[in-house]
Amino acid sequence: MIKKTLSVIVLFLSMMTLITTFTSADETPTWEKGNGDVNVLLYYRPGGAYDRLNQKVIIPNLGESFGEVKAIRGCAKMMDYLRNTNDKVFGQWDWFSTNVPKDGAENPCHLDLENIVSISYSFPYRACSLKSATGKGLADFRNGDGITIGINGNGIYKGQAVDVLKSINPKAKIIPYSSSKKYLPALQSGEVDYLYVSQQKDFMDCFASTDVNETNMTNFSEISKSSLADKNTYPVFVAFNMSEKEAMAIVKKIHASQELKDFMVSVGLQPALPKQTQLSRKKQLKFLANWHKDLLDLM
Repeated sequence: MIKKTLSVIVLFLSMMTLITTFTSADETPTWEKGNGDVNVLLYYRPGGAYDRLNQKVIIPNLGESFGEVKAIRGCAKMMDYLRNTNDKVFGQWDWFSTNVPKDGAENPCHLDLENIVSISYSFPYRACSLKSATGKGLADFRNGDGITIGINGNGIYKGQAVDVLKSINPKAKIIPYSSSKKYLPALQSGEVDYLYVSQQKDFMDCFASTDVNETNMTNFSEISKSSLADKNTYPVFVAFNMSEKEAMAIVKKIHASQELKDFMVSVGLQPALPKQTQLSRKKQLKFLANWHKDLLDLM
């Protein structure tokens, strides 16, 4: 009887744990509020890379100016809020993919250049194979007949990947995936021989990169004729209802911070900022506009 009662209790507790887990996963978590007047935007999922950037980099560098996190899931809904608020808002935005037109019309997530303050950092694309795989290095990547390469198949990122990879190995079969939840397992299962992605996981050997700072890898510009072979992707810091002077002061503090360097290392990036961050804001915007146009021309 006691044994049966204990089993029922254990089952009940297990069910309650599962219910709590699922409920928590669906609810938007709360963040401590500050006493300042600068809010921080978050339109990606709580707990993701951009949320960690908020918590570990942006909020600490805002200091007493921090007000609260504005968590609105989805860039279109966030843009609707930003267009209709008088709040000061600062944060990071994935400008390149969200500014791709939808069926000839303006993307609902469209963000004007005037709201971009600066490039925040950059992340490269790398060619990687499974560590346990044999003969899957740079030579096979360049010359292998019928090799398969998994890529991020979302809009603008697909255009860049195909342009770079077809220039290297026209015989390669390129397989687009909608997210890392699909292409990372594809490499582990042997569904693809290589990945061309920004992530670098423990189970991967990466040997080529778009980032010239990654000197331990071959730069793609050495093996590809694509004009995008040495170009990273550049998330940007954005600001609303703030003066350029105020927003630039925040950016400069963040760029000089140890918190940003630590964050970049934690997500598998070199702690070196792209050289474009040393340019004036005007020149950065010109660089971003030209870079975006080059990508759109491939689509």
